[in-house]
Amino acid sequence: YHAAVEGDSRNYLTFFKRGTVYLALGKAKLAIGDFDRALELKPDFTTARSQKGQVYLKMGDYVRAEIDLHNALMDDPYNEETNYFFQRIEPAREQVQLVHDIIARGDHQTAIALLTQLLEISPWCPDFRELRAQSYLMTGDRLSAVSDFRSVNRLMQDGSDDLTNRKIN
Repeated sequence: YHAAVEGDSRNYLTFFKRGTVYLALGKAKLAIGDFDRALELKPDFTTARSQKGQVYLKMGDYVRAEIDLHNALMDDPYNEETNYFFQRIEPAREQVQLVHDIIARGDHQTAIALLTQLLEISPWCPDFRELRAQSYLMTGDRLSAVSDFRSVNRLMQDGSDDLTNRKIN
């Protein structure tokens, strides 16, 4: 697809297809870039907008996910897949707030269970993995914490973010 993009940088479908490959490889930011380019070339490309919203959902960026999925539903209101992902946003937001409240009360076991559920919706969200790692540490489960911290490093792509100085809100 790289060669195809270089050969014809005005073909929205080539960008979309490369974006889906990036998506399958778990390279969310690259997928979003290609979906954005496809949408620049063809603004009414509903499938690209829906895919982009789904990537944002997986990344835990519920604001952007909601915008893209809503706009996709404006063009195709009966799309089952888009509706399914759109309907997951608000419950996930509520659960994030619940997690923060539970952590503030010191109930890390419950927080771990709720974060595990959130990670089923947003598996590429480093903040959720880091919160779960911190909760694992508070419960004495260092092995699970290390596993989550490794995932955070992979999700951060360049690894330049210093985990010891990050603050989760």
